Amino acid sequence: MSEPVVKVENLNVWYGKPHIFGRGKRVHVLHDVSFELRRGEILGLVGESGCGKSTLARTILGIEKDKTGTIVLNTHRPQMVFQNPYGSLNPYKKIGWIIEEPLRVLRKYAGYERKKFVLELLTRVGLPESYLDRYPNELSGGQRQRVAIAAALIQQPELIFLDEPVSALDVTVQAQILRLLVDVKKQYNLSYLFISHDLNVIYQICDRVMVMKKGEIVESGDIETVYTRPKHPYTQQLLTE
Repeated sequence: MSEPVVKVENLNVWYGKPHIFGRGKRVHVLHDVSFELRRGEILGLVGESGCGKSTLARTILGIEKDKTGTIVLNTHRPQMVFQNPYGSLNPYKKIGWIIEEPLRVLRKYAGYERKKFVLELLTRVGLPESYLDRYPNELSGGQRQRVAIAAALIQQPELIFLDEPVSALDVTVQAQILRLLVDVKKQYNLSYLFISHDLNVIYQICDRVMVMKKGEIVESGDIETVYTRPKHPYTQQLLTE
């Protein structure tokens, strides 16, 4: 078996710090989280809002610093696609500029090569060339999420964190974006950590799943096993809601 793209061992994360005069609170958010994400797989992370799912992704990406435990990333330039693509896209810049910007920052490729790559990715996510000159507010939610996916792919990552990427979309658009994510995963040999509160979405796209409750992984396994023979009462509860 190939080495995991991510390996996490005994991860604990806290929010906040006590005030100098004793007020305030340091909250223990993640509790001894351990797992591996294998290369080329889609690993689901499911649980109710506020259980720590997004915190886990943010910690692996290095955004949350107050932690103990071990995180091994066997990859470069992991990316994240958020629930609200409008919030993550600069509303004052055109779509072409937004997708190309990481390459400018990294000083990769000549200008014409960057433009060619941007157009290739825009087409790959199902948007026509004319969208390069549009602003985010001129696009639908599904179209903005396609742009967010293209913006993540532009840095040629091996790993993408998908944080509720379809929860703000209607069912028809959800299905389109899920198919797109599967297609680009195969084409670019990607690994995903797919975060969602929706067990139906997790079942459609993931190979394995972890169930999180109050910052702990209470159950994990391959999709069919967890969904047909859940062991933990919380997993059983989620599947009957």
